[in-house]
Amino acid sequence: MHYNLLEVFGLEKYAPIIDWGKRGNTVTYSHIRQTGGTDPKWWVGTAKLANNPIGRHFKNNMNASAGTSIYIKETLLRTIGETIERYSSTNSHLVDTPVMLPVDATKGYVRCHPQEPSPPSYKSVTTPVPIEHTQVIRLADNSADYLPSEHMHLGFMQYRNRPMHTSPISTGCAFFPDQVTAIWKGICEVVERDAMMRAWHTRQQCTRIDLNSIIDFDITERLHRIKDQGLSLQVFEISSIVNIPVMYAILIGEEFPYYCVGASADASPERAIIKAVDEVVSIRTMANWNGFRRQGERDYELFDWVNSLDKHMELYANWRDTPAFDFLLRQTAPSVTLPELRQQKAWLQEPHSYAELQGIGQDLAAQGYDVYWKDVSIPDVKEFGFVTKVTVPQMIPLSQAFSCRWLSPLFDDDTISTVNPYPHPFS
Repeated sequence: MHYNLLEVFGLEKYAPIIDWGKRGNTVTYSHIRQTGGTDPKWWVGTAKLANNPIGRHFKNNMNASAGTSIYIKETLLRTIGETIERYSSTNSHLVDTPVMLPVDATKGYVRCHPQEPSPPSYKSVTTPVPIEHTQVIRLADNSADYLPSEHMHLGFMQYRNRPMHTSPISTGCAFFPDQVTAIWKGICEVVERDAMMRAWHTRQQCTRIDLNSIIDFDITERLHRIKDQGLSLQVFEISSIVNIPVMYAILIGEEFPYYCVGASADASPERAIIKAVDEVVSIRTMANWNGFRRQGERDYELFDWVNSLDKHMELYANWRDTPAFDFLLRQTAPSVTLPELRQQKAWLQEPHSYAELQGIGQDLAAQGYDVYWKDVSIPDVKEFGFVTKVTVPQMIPLSQAFSCRWLSPLFDDDTISTVNPYPHPFS
């Protein structure tokens, strides 16, 4: 079943998006449809953007956005939200005024380990020459500061052969009608990606969730749809350094795609599970729709070909009986219920004002994690809400290529040999 994404509902607030195609062809294609075949019955929305920056180190499908849910309206709103987020954050550098500064080495940026085959500028705490910086806000004290532009603008590229301090990525970009929620959503995503990288690279023992004990309808309905297709789902809580629940969902099939992964962080464990499950179904659907099934064997010992997030998905969608998940799937610790999980830590509560949000920033700063944010809403989208970008220099970013895993916070020269030898499965 196919629908025109922007004509399903008469949502007056977002109606102007329909006209974007008439004003420079911003959204070139959009649809929403229900999955079929071997996939669980979900709604999946997709939009493609005309503008995709060229020349970056790793391709990250930044010209596309998506939304997934068992509810069609929620799917639509998620897709529209991510479309606004990607469009704005990809083009925000065009309306920014950069400042040439040396990189401040005291900010504690996560770097690659010297033994990683990544660009030298990704290993050095600073750069040999001043590079473009953008003004940001430090959440803990609301002070103005400056970070390298590629940390905040998704579409930014250094010019004139100046080195890149990091590879731009959508992590921490969020859209919402109010700014406090947008910043909070950005924080949650940064925490989620950091938790995933720490858990995977160190093969951390994580808490398995007892899915059979859950009575929340929105979760149980999703579990039933997955079971009806003969698929197996495991969910783990993987947080480590920040007390925000991070749910990690592994969807396993007897046929292609064999393994898919989704994750989400949220103050509510239930909402985190729902979003992680929606995401893993979206990844499975993408693997089926986009032709990632491989004929013949891939190299499962040398992973230099895993050089984009799509390749991470392709690897595990095709790798039947992979040992990469053994540290999670074969652990013997008992599963925990959600009430038991709530008793394990003093979990952070979702903020409802900027003062509460700033309090969270102060708590994280006291632990050594400085939250910076920037409003990256370009004029085209300001009528809809706020697009913000959040970054925490001391947290590990999502690895886009196996050659660049940002391992310096986790391993020194004596322990680097203990790193998980397999690429992470997230895409």
